[in-house]
Parts: sequence; structure tokens; C-alpha cells
Amino acid sequence: MIGLRKTKINHMENPPPGEGRKVVRFLRIPVYKREVDRWSGAIRETLLGGLWHERRVGEQKKICVCGMQVYSRNKRRKKVLGITLKRYDYEGQWLRRLVQQVGEQNDDVYLLRHNIGETYVELVHMEERIRMKGSKRPLVVAREKKYEEMCRMLLPEWIEVRHIPLEMGDIHWVFREQGEEYRDVMIETERHRFFCSTPHVAEHMVEQLEKDPDVNFYRYICDSVGVKPAKTRLAAPRVSEGTEERARRMMEREGLEEGRYVALLPEAMSTEELEDGFWQGLANELHHRGYGVYINRTSGDDAEDTTVGVLMELCRHAGGVITLGSGIAIMLAQVAPRLDIVYTPLKSRTIKRDASIVMRLYSVGHLPGLDMQRIGEYDSGRLSTEALTEQILVHYKRIANF
Repeated sequence: MIGLRKTKINHMENPPPGEGRKVVRFLRIPVYKREVDRWSGAIRETLLGGLWHERRVGEQKKICVCGMQVYSRNKRRKKVLGITLKRYDYEGQWLRRLVQQVGEQNDDVYLLRHNIGETYVELVHMEERIRMKGSKRPLVVAREKKYEEMCRMLLPEWIEVRHIPLEMGDIHWVFREQGEEYRDVMIETERHRFFCSTPHVAEHMVEQLEKDPDVNFYRYICDSVGVKPAKTRLAAPRVSEGTEERARRMMEREGLEEGRYVALLPEAMSTEELEDGFWQGLANELHHRGYGVYINRTSGDDAEDTTVGVLMELCRHAGGVITLGSGIAIMLAQVAPRLDIVYTPLKSRTIKRDASIVMRLYSVGHLPGLDMQRIGEYDSGRLSTEALTEQILVHYKRIANF
């Protein structure tokens, strides 16, 4: 194969804009503004400097006049001037629709509510959990296609898996925590038992830190679903022959030679992202040392439609992987030949926690049986960009015959 110097950059040099914005001015004075948040999809409209303000996202809508909320609507109620005019039985309707979608052939239904990292822990322990509950004809419901793919990669064939589109927020609302134990939540209907692990994992772990300094995501999820933490290494994701072939074709197309390229994963759902310059600097340095570089991007004009399985295969065949602390990093800890993880603060507006807390709670070192000699973990809050780059690149020597 050729192309050792090839660098695959998915919308890295021309990053997507943060928020779409439109401004209408009269005599250079802004009289109307419209902003679209690219993460939440929320639309904000402001008239006459805030005299009138409206925010819409999904089925939710709020209108404020002179800073006072005069109207609000969501899936559960409609209010005018703070007075509830109408209530909706959204939870009951949601559950009835879910029962219809599930059908009658299954006795127990297990809903996946979390992001990739927590979901991985749930899935590797799902068979044990199902046997403990005594389920005879279990169904695992994946709310997104990527989670259905993860199920196929981690569950035995006798466990049925189905993709039913569900919003995480709806699952959180219907399967609210019961009491303060935050254990497995169950809702029973005439036909099924619905099981769901506890919500708001990061929030609850942060609360527990003062009482239990050893709290971590792996033990927390195991406690949540009622299984014992494993003593040996967890199951690695397995992919189909078709997925392997797609990954091979992608490597050939991008000129990526096995063991002689590095995969960079600069995105994360729950933690803050680093500046593009950091990743571009890494790509340039690796290029000079003879490595091909693949940068995985899921948004932007040049983003790749890369499935979880194909990404796992690309990383397994790489010489190393450099990633943010994320759910993908937790899965990659089982398959990557070399893994460097950079931890950053949480994105959450309600939990302001720095990178050191994130690393303390989500370090892959909490997973049993891992060879931590091939894994480097870094606190972005304690290292400059230059020091971080230098420490990572120590593991990537110049390739011979370059």
C-alpha cells in the first residue's frame, strides 16, 4: 500500500460554525436576532433588544416579554403567565406507544438510556443481568442505530435486539429514580416488565465523591443494574465480516497501512473539546515521523459516515489511537494497540467539573484486567498544549524507511 504521508482530515481545517445567526438592523441598530444552537437545535428569536424573546426546541416553546415569561409549552403542560391551562398524560401515552412497538412476544424489556461508555458496561454485563431477573424472552431496546450495532457486537445471539427510536430525555422522565438508592428502575405492565438503569450518572457520582472517594463509572453502573464487577478483562467488541471488509476498503481508499497510521478522535458528547490547533499539530508531527493519520469527524461538510464497528476496526489496525475521554475511549481500551486519552471538563451546564474530576471518575483504569502499560491518560487542566503534545508523541518514534 502507499500513502504513508496521507492525512485524513474530516472537516478539521474548516471547522463547522458554532451557532447559525441572523441579524436584522434598522439604521445599524439590531432590531431582530435569530440564533440556532447546532448542538441542541434550539431556535432563539429576539425582537427590539429583548422586548420580545422566544425559544423553541422540539415540542418546547417559551415566550418572554420584557424579561417576564408569558407563555410556555412542553410535552406535559401548557402555561400562560405561570398558570397551567392544560396538562398532558405524556408518560402514559409514551409507555402505551412503547408497549405497542414491543409487541407480545417478549416478557422483559431492557432499555438502553445512556451514552456509549455506560452502555458498553451495561452490555458486557447484560447476560448476567437478564439471568438474574429470570427473563425468558428478553428484548434489548436500542434508542439509536449505533446502540443497536453495539448490541450486536457485545451480546449473545439468543438475546433479541431491536432499534426503537426513543429520546434520552423521555426515558429519563418516565423512568425517574425511585428514592435515593439509584438502582435498577422497573415499570411493570400487563404484558411486560420494563427495566432501565438509573439516570444522571455523572451528577450522582459527583455527589457521592465526598462520601465515597473511590466511586467510578464502572462500579457505579454495575451497582445500578445489580451485577458484581468482573475480576477479569471485559469482552472486546466483535464485528461482522462485512464490517471488517468496509474498514479494509476505507483503509485502502485513504492509503492507511496497517500499524503505520494513527487515529485521532477529537470529538466527545459529554466533555469539552480541545482546539482544532491541538489536533492539527499532532497530525503534522505524526506526519513528519512517517505516520499516516486518520482524523474521525462526525459533523461538518467532510464528515465520514463511520459506524461504531468500522471505527473500532480502523482503530484496531492502527499503530495507535489518540482520543478525548469519551465512551468510545472506554470501548477502545479493549482493542487499541496503543491508546492515549485526554480528559477535559464536562460540558454540562449544571455540573461544572474540571478535567481532574472527569479523569478520576471515568479513567479506563477502573475497568478490570486492562494492560495499562499501553494506555496513557492525561489531565488537560494540568498540562499546556505543548506539554500534552510532547508527552503523547513520546510513544510515536519515527518510522524506519520513511
